[in-house]
Amino acid sequence: MARSIHVRRPATLASLAAELGVSRTTVSNAYNRPDQLSPELRRRVLETARRLGYPGPDPVARSLRTRKAGAVGLLLTENLSYAFRDPAALGFLEGLALACEG
Repeated sequence: MARSIHVRRPATLASLAAELGVSRTTVSNAYNRPDQLSPELRRRVLETARRLGYPGPDPVARSLRTRKAGAVGLLLTENLSYAFRDPAALGFLEGLALACEG
């Protein structure tokens, strides 16, 4: 007779919300906007997440949902080391970094 092997699926935001009987927004707020929850509710969410093995919000899923990658692409036509030797290139990269930090 074949034995069935029960494999537990990884916890998700939705499964965590279902386990707690709260909305997905509540679970999300526990991580991203903790001021929106009571300390007790946030503690329950985080303890249950830990127990179920929920690692927290997925940054890739967030970027898909918000349509923002939080990344900047830069195409260099020279070798990368050139950008660190040439004063003009170095100034450009510093300006780009400062603009992105803002």
